[in-house]
Amino acid sequence: MNNGDQPFNYAYESYVPEESKNSALATISMVLGICSIVLCCCCAGVTCGIVAVVLAAVDRSEKGKFSPFATAGLACGIIGIVFGVVISVLSIVYSEILMEIAADPSYFKFNIQ
Repeated sequence: MNNGDQPFNYAYESYVPEESKNSALATISMVLGICSIVLCCCCAGVTCGIVAVVLAAVDRSEKGKFSPFATAGLACGIIGIVFGVVISVLSIVYSEILMEIAADPSYFKFNIQ
């Protein structure tokens, strides 16, 4: 029973460990990193990847270590940048090859006898 002096207080505060709290920068970094992988076939993927890496680095400089979301954003951002650059280089190389093939009219002549 209560002494009658003070009523019972049943309000509980939720406990979130300090190391599991993620900042907004880390969350945005993770989302942009995932978007960079999804959009790696166009220029938006590389742009999202660069922003994701920068935000993860800023979050690390504020906290002194990478949070899990910032780590995911960094990894996905780097993967998106690499995929985007590789796809861009391959598309430029293959477009040059296709332009050379299209410019040569003898390439499309078929010798049917």
